[in-house]
Amino acid sequence: MKRNLSCLVGLLALLAPLTYASQASAASQKVEDYQSCLDLVQKNPTEAAKQAAVWRKAAKTDGALVAATHCEGLALSAQGKHEKAAFLFFDLAEAMTGAPDAERAKVYAQAGDAWGLAGDYKQARRAFGYAIAREPDEAEYYIGRARQDALASDWKAVRSDASEALAREPFTIDALVLRSIANRKLGYPRASEVDINRAAETARHRLDVLLERGRVRADLGQVAAARVDWQDVVRYAEATGRADAPEAQEARKLLDAE
Repeated sequence: MKRNLSCLVGLLALLAPLTYASQASAASQKVEDYQSCLDLVQKNPTEAAKQAAVWRKAAKTDGALVAATHCEGLALSAQGKHEKAAFLFFDLAEAMTGAPDAERAKVYAQAGDAWGLAGDYKQARRAFGYAIAREPDEAEYYIGRARQDALASDWKAVRSDASEALAREPFTIDALVLRSIANRKLGYPRASEVDINRAAETARHRLDVLLERGRVRADLGQVAAARVDWQDVVRYAEATGRADAPEAQEARKLLDAE
């Protein structure tokens, strides 16, 4: 992307229904603004990617270029083409040199998520690092990088990033769960117990919290209590129409193994 995108105040919030006028000809372009492009992503992501690419190439304003590129990335991701989407998001963030750091950070983070879905955890961590460099006080980007660390089984990095997130937002459930998992994997179940109990105080019905607390309790030899947590995972999942949720499936396996 060669253009210096300097006028991007209020860019996307990132999935906010902002509209930018399309500069493409009506003959070849059905997508006419960001919202209509998002709508098409939901209905037909393949067609949305094609039309967004046409819109992007014909864009004559920075706003149209940003909107078209971002929508194209979303459409590619919806098709499972996560690596292509990641490169689009990353290149877009790189080109947004005049945009506020908060806006660039969001796009870098989307690149990180897309690379994670593509299985390229090194690139995913790099993208989240760029987001953190621009918004070092935002806990969500440390959590995002911690998730990539977890997918790569780098538990020390998970613990470090989750701790950074908690230093900024002490009661963030996702960070507490991630640090609990990391400490458990590293052989510190007592440290895990502290975090997961904190998480359970405010999110006692969250499936991931209950699943992790059961694992921590099992590691501490509290087998009966662990089984109660796993049974609750299955029960809550079934009661809320999520019987096939990954947490419920894992809880059933753990119950069968005991």
